[in-house]
Amino acid sequence: MYKRIRIMKRLAFIMMALLLALMPATAQNYRDSRYYNSRTDRLDYRYNYGSPYYGFRIGPAFTFVNSDDSRLDGGDWQTGLNVGVVAGIPLTDSAPLYLETGLSYIEK
Repeated sequence: MYKRIRIMKRLAFIMMALLLALMPATAQNYRDSRYYNSRTDRLDYRYNYGSPYYGFRIGPAFTFVNSDDSRLDGGDWQTGLNVGVVAGIPLTDSAPLYLETGLSYIEK
């Protein structure tokens, strides 16, 4: 029984080694990246600074009400939801500086 386990462990190790050896390395395949600049044939993270962006934001909201009037005290944390849409307009082509505007709903 122990000999069978050793053989299975060796077989599993050999198969894992073959899988890792035959698996193509895609970490260096950056030509499909959105930062790839075909003119310089390199990654350029400043490439496309001048384009506006649009997005959707969602997340939690945490509020705690504390007041001098005891009738207004919430007493504990309240959780809610933030939902919104945003748009960013670039202010310069040489730096990632945007004027961002949006519309948000915050649940308290």
